[in-house]
Amino acid sequence: MSGRRKRSPDELLNSFRPIITDHPGISINDYERIPGYADKPGRKKLIHIFGSWENVKSLALGKAVPVAKSETQGVHEGEQEEFKEEYEQNGGTLTSKSRRITNLEESLAFFKVNLELYEVDRYLINKWELGAKDDAKKIQVEPLYQVKVWLKKKTPEPLEIVMRALIEEVRVAAPIYPVLPLPVCTSPERYMYEICIFDLHIAKLAWAQETGEDYDTKIAEERYMEAIANLMARTTGLNLELIELPTGNDFLHVDNAQNLTAGGTQQDVDSRWQRAYQRSIRLLVDTILSLAAIAPVHVPMIPGNHDRERLFYVGEALRQRFWSSDRITIDNSPNPRKYIRYGVNLIGYTHGKDEKHDSLPLIMATEQPQWWADTKHREWHLGHMHRAKEVKYLAGDTYNGVSVRTIPSLSGTDSWHHTHGYVSGRRAAEAYLWEHDTGYAGHFSANVIS
Repeated sequence: MSGRRKRSPDELLNSFRPIITDHPGISINDYERIPGYADKPGRKKLIHIFGSWENVKSLALGKAVPVAKSETQGVHEGEQEEFKEEYEQNGGTLTSKSRRITNLEESLAFFKVNLELYEVDRYLINKWELGAKDDAKKIQVEPLYQVKVWLKKKTPEPLEIVMRALIEEVRVAAPIYPVLPLPVCTSPERYMYEICIFDLHIAKLAWAQETGEDYDTKIAEERYMEAIANLMARTTGLNLELIELPTGNDFLHVDNAQNLTAGGTQQDVDSRWQRAYQRSIRLLVDTILSLAAIAPVHVPMIPGNHDRERLFYVGEALRQRFWSSDRITIDNSPNPRKYIRYGVNLIGYTHGKDEKHDSLPLIMATEQPQWWADTKHREWHLGHMHRAKEVKYLAGDTYNGVSVRTIPSLSGTDSWHHTHGYVSGRRAAEAYLWEHDTGYAGHFSANVIS
């Protein structure tokens, strides 16, 4: 058609985009036979400008493609534009040489960078004067810009934003708890009851035909609730002054939306991370409320190597949920090691992966010197290994022994551990009874019956 305005490459792509969206697998030969699209650009024109049919389709779908040669726009004989996009594991680079991309913002928009996943590490802008002949064969000078951008992956900030928003919602909705009378007990002894359910791994997925047993979120919840009921049934008639509920030690199976552990190891999961997060909080809230009807509850949060960051969000949600209760205390401090002193007893908690176990007695004496001096019975309770173990260490020539116990797990075995032969034995949770003035009074197990 005579007098028709020459369309720019962007306009050609905009006209082509609805066609490739409706027919993503279309070949170059079938393209001309598709009817019903106004202003459909010719295939020869598209290939002349963008180099190949695959380039045309990728660019129309918003995917910038690496090109080995310069791409001529056809507006001026000497005008050339180049676009290159490369990504690696931890970042990427964007390179453009053109008249229309002149700054950082235009480069990020052109390459459609996901700014929730990447941030700009640095960038460089160069400018040249480009001479080219116009239709009258006269030299016209126009600017040409090179914009190079180095990107790096963000830390999981979107997850942090979501978690903190949920925590604030929990705080706003938290009820004001009334002061409840403690159950009456005539026993003269005073006890702390410590319930250890470690390494639950909510959202872990295991298939019985592969690993010997099924395991998922529903099974984890059922085992947890059955263990609580079983262990609390052993306390009938006891004068419980405090219930200690150490929580964490890989309570959740993964740490982020990519289903990775805190160390970056891929895991098999049975559900979306939002679902696992919500169900873990619901399970803990229901448990803590039921225990608080019997005695005051203290909950130290112990980060594991699977859920270090996400467990902190769980702890904050619990802390805001129970901020007004005088019967419930949540210890969500950033220190990975937590302590509780009850009478002559001092108990330390850590996941057990990072510290040398024979150094733990000295760590306890160093971090809690006053409590160490005021107590006679001292223990560390660890997770991580998924099996029971007890070792007694001498903290020094003049000190009493310190027991370091590894607590068993209720969790099933996943594919990786089963393949490598890390098959746990007894599935169990444990509870320890501590008398205020005389110390260790025994412990109980709640075993999983296959």
